[in-house]
Amino acid sequence: MAKKTDRLTLGQLGNLAEKALANAIDLVADAEILYRAGAFARAFSLAILAAEEYGKHLMTFHASAHVDDPPGEDAFWADFWDRFKRHGEKYPNVLGMAILSLKDAERRREVQAKFDEHVKSDMAKKMSGFYVDVAGPVVEAPREVIGAEQARGALLVVGTLVRAAADYWDGQDMAEVFGEGLKPGSRDLARAIREGDQETVEAFFEETDR
Repeated sequence: MAKKTDRLTLGQLGNLAEKALANAIDLVADAEILYRAGAFARAFSLAILAAEEYGKHLMTFHASAHVDDPPGEDAFWADFWDRFKRHGEKYPNVLGMAILSLKDAERRREVQAKFDEHVKSDMAKKMSGFYVDVAGPVVEAPREVIGAEQARGALLVVGTLVRAAADYWDGQDMAEVFGEGLKPGSRDLARAIREGDQETVEAFFEETDR
């Protein structure tokens, strides 16, 4: 198990980027099978897990710029491992990216205004999709908490994001990508996600749809 200050090489980051994205796609595919079988609660929860795996993929891009940090400068890697091991730290990045990809400006503003609420709700519902719980006087089973509409929405958003990323990087060796310089536009995308640059994010999704 990695220590808090362990650094990853470009090869390890490339491997992590590829496997995290592949696993995110597998989780979405599994969730879609469950959705078609009517297991909506489990489908929703797996979609959220897929988003968290995709969050790991996103983390590798920023990390690739820190593999040659001078010895003793470990602040970045301490933060990296803290976020890597905490699911709640990865999901907001993915949800933020999903919001920026929304074409409807009014809907985008509406979701952004309640961003923290959406993150908290999705994290809680992820566990509700697996376990029976007691909410005050009410005992709740997963199928009573999460229905078809919620599962369908999560699958649409997460599936669109991870498959767009898979199409964008198809056939690429991510270690080579990190070593030679990121594919044109991807550094801009990372910056746009951090800064809320809607125009750049929309351009990325328009390119992957071609």
